[in-house]
Amino acid sequence: MTKIIKIISLFYFYDFGEKLFIAAVIFLILLGGKKIAGYLSQNRWIIFVASLFFLFNPFVYSRIMYGQIGIVGAFGLLCLAFGYGLSYAKDRNNSDLYKFAILTGLSFQFSPHFIFLSIVLYSVIFGILLWKKITKRQFLKVILVLLFFVIILNINWILGYIAKPSQLNFNQNFQTNDLVAFKTSGKTGAQALGNVLMMSGFWAKEKGIYMDLTG
Repeated sequence: MTKIIKIISLFYFYDFGEKLFIAAVIFLILLGGKKIAGYLSQNRWIIFVASLFFLFNPFVYSRIMYGQIGIVGAFGLLCLAFGYGLSYAKDRNNSDLYKFAILTGLSFQFSPHFIFLSIVLYSVIFGILLWKKITKRQFLKVILVLLFFVIILNINWILGYIAKPSQLNFNQNFQTNDLVAFKTSGKTGAQALGNVLMMSGFWAKEKGIYMDLTG
């Protein structure tokens, strides 16, 4: 994320480049919401409201207030990728397939953590493809195209982990106290799960790092 801002700032003042990047990320989320909503409905008001929901929610607000713009960018890219994945499942257009794969790879470049979220989202897409009785050859094509662009677009950190596999050993850096401090909000496991599903419960809110609009 910092590298992208620095590149933009070669042509503009740094502060302006930073604001321009944040605005682009916000716009990306709106596009992602619009693409997903467009698959479910053709009513432009429903699409408009749904797009706003993708932007104005606890997850996006908390991450922006905490300064994790890269995380928000990854979310926007993944939403847009999911929308194109749904479009491919519906119309079987190769252009949608490539956009789906490229945007997925870019999302992981911004934040590798979204690999885990993508598993849930893409199981929906694969489920739709199987329900429509896609051929084995077509299904294999989707998998290969997706893997190709994900690997190519993330080769920098993938090779880094291969060269230094010890980086994957998180136990050497995290202690039990760290897990408690950074855990999702919720007094019980059910409450924590509910917060995750509602895209809320970010630990920084409990620390009073930014203003809580829900209070």
